[in-house]
Amino acid sequence: MTLRRKLLLLSLGFALALWFFWPKPPALLPDTLTGVWVSDDSRFADRFLRLERSSVAFGVGGVEVDVHFVTDVEVVEDATSTQYLAQMHRVGEDETPLTLVVDRRTGTLSLLNRPDVRWRRADS
Repeated sequence: MTLRRKLLLLSLGFALALWFFWPKPPALLPDTLTGVWVSDDSRFADRFLRLERSSVAFGVGGVEVDVHFVTDVEVVEDATSTQYLAQMHRVGEDETPLTLVVDRRTGTLSLLNRPDVRWRRADS
């Protein structure tokens, strides 16, 4: 094998390794979701959701906040709602799914695993 061929194979291997191991850029939630969301449900009176373009923060009571970074977002629409299927993770942890469902008629948001709890923008 010639030196030129070895360098070509080495360069190709390096390029593939970079492509495979390079971190993915953060996925972005749409601007229509960003902001602070609160619920009128008394069980969640001290809770909030803060949605930013690349992160989701859960206010879990008191001053404690649980922050996750968004790595992927898929949008699915039906007649009355839009679902945002997000993959997110805490620093140093595996990805977990989160599905946000926006009712376009009312402008409220719910989590797929808690459809009975409606969230509205804090400023509305």
